[in-house]
Amino acid sequence: MTPTARTSSKRLRCALVLGLLLAPSACLKENQRNTAQVGADGGKDSALPDTRPDQAPDVPITGSGGAGGGNVIIGSGGSAPSTGGSISAVDAAGGSLGTVDGGSIDGGFQAVDGGGGTGGGGTGGADAAVDTVNPALLGIGGFAPYKLGPRNGGGPFYCPRMMLFSPEMNQAAVDDAVRYGWPVGSFYYGVATLNNADCCTCWQLVFDRPENSGLKYESPRPLIIQMFNSGGNDGAFDIYMGKGGLGAVPRCPEMYQNFPMVGENFGGGIRASSIAACGKTQATLAAQACLDAVTKACNEIVGKSQYVTDVTRNSCIVANKAGTLYHENFRVKAKRVECPQALIEVTGCKLKPGSDPKPDPAVQTVAQAQAAGFRDYSTTTMQDCSAATCAWPENVRNTESPWTAQYLCDDQGKVNAKAN
Repeated sequence: MTPTARTSSKRLRCALVLGLLLAPSACLKENQRNTAQVGADGGKDSALPDTRPDQAPDVPITGSGGAGGGNVIIGSGGSAPSTGGSISAVDAAGGSLGTVDGGSIDGGFQAVDGGGGTGGGGTGGADAAVDTVNPALLGIGGFAPYKLGPRNGGGPFYCPRMMLFSPEMNQAAVDDAVRYGWPVGSFYYGVATLNNADCCTCWQLVFDRPENSGLKYESPRPLIIQMFNSGGNDGAFDIYMGKGGLGAVPRCPEMYQNFPMVGENFGGGIRASSIAACGKTQATLAAQACLDAVTKACNEIVGKSQYVTDVTRNSCIVANKAGTLYHENFRVKAKRVECPQALIEVTGCKLKPGSDPKPDPAVQTVAQAQAAGFRDYSTTTMQDCSAATCAWPENVRNTESPWTAQYLCDDQGKVNAKAN
């Protein structure tokens, strides 16, 4: 029986988010995109492309504090009663979620930049346009929905939806946090290659320190990744991200109108550590001069659709930022884990149930990873756009039909999937 595709229907679910029990009226919507600016008293959006997914509450919620900038998970001007601020969406630079006692918790996911303030006292503004999506993207691998039918052949390219910080990956991480009761922000999602690892298996990665001892950058939070390709260096997860570096079969120049060749081939693409303005310390990495230089470089990328352009630029920029710096070679601890449901829905490949343990959101540090039996690996970065090994059913074993291989895309970023 063919699985039913997720649409933008108003299915509701309740969850415990960052220790705050939401009332039934504040259950999060599943797979909605809030594409409008929410409220006037939060921070201002950056000028970066607004490619971010969010889960918005079903009804306006008032509160005592302000919201983070940009698209937020909990509505503008405040969140649930007794709290201040809101959860932003990719790093913790935006607004914060206040506790009853006035303390704060890091602002979960803040997408791209947001720069949100903590706002003032007043009541929250109304939620905006939670069902607003581009109808042209429905069912073809755009912003919504991220769950499609099983693969139906496919285009010649690997899909932008698989990149770190794509709207689909961001949404999936939020949805699974709700589904499994994880603290929101426990993981980011992506895909990677590990030589000799089985296709479509998943791994939890905990980051230690840069391989280059001269770099004094702080480690980012853990990732959960699914295997998507073969080859690469032994013991190294080659993570797929915007302008991550062309490899052995470089097809990005075919997929894009303009794909800048800085850092190519095998040079890591656009990475902050190769940009003078970003320096070698966490402070210089976090400086505005670094962000401006990275943004300028990444904005040279031009796809053959606005979707491809926006997703690739966003991935390139965010993966080079302080707090979300995955565009660097790191030492990591890693362990094979069961694939989370929403990550499977992004990639299209699902293995039959096995003996792998579930991801553990309590394992966030190297010490915790060592105690939990994680092993030593490293990371590299890539984006060569070629059809990946795990996109072909004959290369994937032990799958749950009909989810037998990962999606492929055309040069517009559209998935060729069977209707449900």
